[in-house]
Amino acid sequence: MVNKMLRKSIHFSVLCFALAIAGQARAYEKPGYGPGQVVLGTDKLQEADFKDIKIDEKLGAKLDLEKITLRDESGVEHALKFWFRDKPVVLAMIYFSCPSLCGLLMNGVVGALKRINFDIGSEYEVIFISINPNEGPELARDKKETYLKDYMSREKSLASVSSGWHFLTGTDENVRAVAKSVGFGYRKDEASGEYSHSAGFFVLTPEAVLSRVHFGVEFEPRDVQLSILEAGDGQIGSIVDKILLFCYRYNPHSKGYALAAMNLVRAGGAVTLIILGFYMSIFWFRQRRITKERKNEI
Repeated sequence: MVNKMLRKSIHFSVLCFALAIAGQARAYEKPGYGPGQVVLGTDKLQEADFKDIKIDEKLGAKLDLEKITLRDESGVEHALKFWFRDKPVVLAMIYFSCPSLCGLLMNGVVGALKRINFDIGSEYEVIFISINPNEGPELARDKKETYLKDYMSREKSLASVSSGWHFLTGTDENVRAVAKSVGFGYRKDEASGEYSHSAGFFVLTPEAVLSRVHFGVEFEPRDVQLSILEAGDGQIGSIVDKILLFCYRYNPHSKGYALAAMNLVRAGGAVTLIILGFYMSIFWFRQRRITKERKNEI
């Protein structure tokens, strides 16, 4: 019986390892936009052609929360620290009158956020910053109302979500300071008045340290949730979320999260020991009982 249970435990560990390898393989197959590519409209263009509008992964970079000031949807100006409190922050650099890419990006971000287990305002904050200094609070307020209606198709507290979701505008100097800190490149086309930029958004810690970058306009909800959980450094999420983060690790090649092979092997080994210990305890208990009964018979 013990040998049988031991074989099952070993099979479980092998299965964990196989799942980890399969997860890693799938992660490498997953398409995504990296620092070497940017997105304009629907085209992917090479970094050499658009050096100043790509996204650099400046992981670990910190925003200046004291010197940078921006305006909220009501036109009130605050230092950046006003929006960085005790929660992770999802940050997107866009402009509200953008005719194409920004709409795709915002829809992609909101679409992913609607499908994760965390709620805006409760577990994390969201900040959309306009890179166009000519856009003001009125347009920001209109955009906020539009996206709130979309997001609130879920049964959530409107007050909580609204208080945690910010559509900000500011001077060219302050906005560029934010963009430079997180590695977001963009430039204005003087002929058309539009802005050329890459597609992606950023996840920062409550201390405004850049934790993760998501590239493209479509995002895997699992990756988004894990990056927010990671930026929260254990302060948000359930025990199940934390176990999930233990099983997955960020893969810099695929720009997403993949099953962590070694962590799964460790977990499988721990489960094997627990199962083996449990059945060995039963075995020893029964052997002691049999031995005792035989002594009594003698």
